[in-house]
Amino acid sequence: MDRYSTLGAKLLVAKGKTSRSVVAFAYNVFIIPFSTFVWNYFFRLGILDGREGFLLHLYHSGYTSWKYAKAWQAARKP
Repeated sequence: MDRYSTLGAKLLVAKGKTSRSVVAFAYNVFIIPFSTFVWNYFFRLGILDGREGFLLHLYHSGYTSWKYAKAWQAARKP
């Protein structure tokens, strides 16, 4: 997860989809992963997969959070 979140962060930085704002950081690191989890687990019916579906979508939301946190950190470096 660490390797792929680093690669995803590099892609976000390359596309220019980063911000230095603390508000944007909070949105990207907390709101987007939560909404990703809700979307995948409930609306895409991951709930039907039981415990494995719960863990899969929980880890995916963690990956999303790491990706945006790393992209924010990379954008702040001079």
